[in-house]
Amino acid sequence: MKEEKRILNVLGQVDEKYIEEAAPGKRANKKAKHKSPTWTKWGALAACVCLVLAVSMFGNLFAPNIVKEPGLFCMTAYALAKSDEIELYEEREMQEGVALPKEFGWSLAMNSYPGLPLKLSLPEYPNATFDVTISDGEFFLWELGKSTQNITELGSSFSVDNGTTLYWSNARYMGTEAYANVVMRDGKNIVGYAVIKIYTADIENAPAQLYQAIMLKSVSFPKVDGKYQNVTDKYVASEMESAKAE
Repeated sequence: MKEEKRILNVLGQVDEKYIEEAAPGKRANKKAKHKSPTWTKWGALAACVCLVLAVSMFGNLFAPNIVKEPGLFCMTAYALAKSDEIELYEEREMQEGVALPKEFGWSLAMNSYPGLPLKLSLPEYPNATFDVTISDGEFFLWELGKSTQNITELGSSFSVDNGTTLYWSNARYMGTEAYANVVMRDGKNIVGYAVIKIYTADIENAPAQLYQAIMLKSVSFPKVDGKYQNVTDKYVASEMESAKAE
């Protein structure tokens, strides 16, 4: 309703002289009665054009007023090292725009774990869930027991709980880059998103090329006046596509 009133206020500033001249009755009195109906068609077309221009001019009034902050999201990468024949994991938190060192990459030939490991975490929202979509390759869950291991294929689109570690693999992918979109929710409310790029400059060694990861964007949507913001999936999808183009 506020947006509608703003538009009406703007339109209310139009000079009444122009409104009077545009009135059908006035125009009819000034024009000959035998005027060709062709002008009526052109008038309708002009009205449509004006409507399109008006929507374009005032469309920004309806744009979502979303408050954004740096992401609270923590994505942790792992590097595997060996010390006295014992495998040890080293953790490193990913930062927006900073590529991880090569030792945090993954290769089918070099590593004993099934894919590039990335842990999803949102400490601010303990009950948060993550909606993940990957453009190429696939993510797995890897459960390692004392004598057994279980690998679960997650596919290209799925949801996981806070604190889950995913493993990305190029088992069905031979390209140079893939993108993971991550949407964070607290219940039904979107509280943030992240875009991760997985890439390789080692394609000539396929299928054992080295893959690395970089967080392109991480954004959070804080509560305003103690309430969740009205962030839509459509808005977040548009933001994530823009992040890839930057």
